[in-house]
Amino acid sequence: MNIDQPTNKPNKSISLLICGIGGGGCNTIKNIINFNNQNININNLLAVNTDRQSFDIFKKQNFLNNIKQEIIENSNEVDKNILEKFNELKDNDYICPVLPLGISQYGAGADPEVGLQLIKDTEEQLLKVLDGHDIIVLLSGLGGGTGSAGHEIARMAKGLDKLVISLVTTPFSFEGNARINNANNSLKEYEKYSDMTVAISNDKILQIQSAKQVNVSFKNSFKSIDEIGSAFAVSLFDIIYNQGTINIDFADINRIIRNQKGKGVVGIGFGWGRDAANQALEKALNNPLIKEDIGIASANNLLIHISGDLTLLEINNIITSVTKKMHNKNAQIIYGIGDGKENYTMFNKYFSKALNTDKRIRIMLIATGQTNFETQKNNIDNYQEESHVYEGDQKSLADFDFF
Repeated sequence: MNIDQPTNKPNKSISLLICGIGGGGCNTIKNIINFNNQNININNLLAVNTDRQSFDIFKKQNFLNNIKQEIIENSNEVDKNILEKFNELKDNDYICPVLPLGISQYGAGADPEVGLQLIKDTEEQLLKVLDGHDIIVLLSGLGGGTGSAGHEIARMAKGLDKLVISLVTTPFSFEGNARINNANNSLKEYEKYSDMTVAISNDKILQIQSAKQVNVSFKNSFKSIDEIGSAFAVSLFDIIYNQGTINIDFADINRIIRNQKGKGVVGIGFGWGRDAANQALEKALNNPLIKEDIGIASANNLLIHISGDLTLLEINNIITSVTKKMHNKNAQIIYGIGDGKENYTMFNKYFSKALNTDKRIRIMLIATGQTNFETQKNNIDNYQEESHVYEGDQKSLADFDFF
């Protein structure tokens, strides 16, 4: 197992763009703004859609009204300081950059071919934006007309030699074969043009709620997906821009992600209190929304970022537990350690059950280069499942908390 310790230099000159495509992607961008992360410059965000009305959620007055409503419903949901962040804007000003796609004002009519043409009609403007950044993260929901055509933006970014990461969602089964076929065809194109593609199945939400035997509103069901995309994007910002004890630099991220041309696996976990490290690790490894059948076990490349006030023993246990899951004992492993200050501010809602004095730990895993599990298993002599420091691999969906 090759484990590299990154440099201690921050990545101040690296620019990261988070681009939300279509209705689903735009909702995730809104959620990212809710984090109120000081590392995220608004100009590092972009919302693009063929339906111009969808941009109304980014108008200052509408956005703040939604924030206030969320605070009323759950005081831990949003940092109240965000209400003062856009004081200089007028009520109808957008709180982040938006870009209408093509000349249509009413969407793509759930037709990816229409969406594709509208994106191509906006190529000049898109290329200008994309060229100003080094890492492009695309967020979209597949099945409709705009998000399903978003792979064209991935193609443009790749043509500029950018590092392209796509995080997409696939439709519920009840949405019908047409949307599912759109999504499947689109996913192949995203994988073709992205260095890494993370696919989240909406059907997993139904499985989790069924296992828990709870009825959650349709709106709140999607919050789980939005929060995974948002937490991933914000955590990536922190890895790149925050000075930590051991930093992960752009070259390290390139080494793990670039030119993987396939699905990647991302796991994020939060833990607090005396057992914070084990809590965070279990959640990062076992999130059912993003855990693939082959997952980390068959990966050839792994990035581990641990954020918080940890002991050397805790760091050893976390990294050892993760690497023991990997069947390729020559896999490339890169790790970094952050100071965890952000765990007490922008990630506060994930620690809503924690006391102010509790230790808070966040773990993010990015695994790429997966090979077919059965093929790899057959090639390993005397194969057997490795044991782990923590106990949680058999945790049922009914017991699972997203973070």
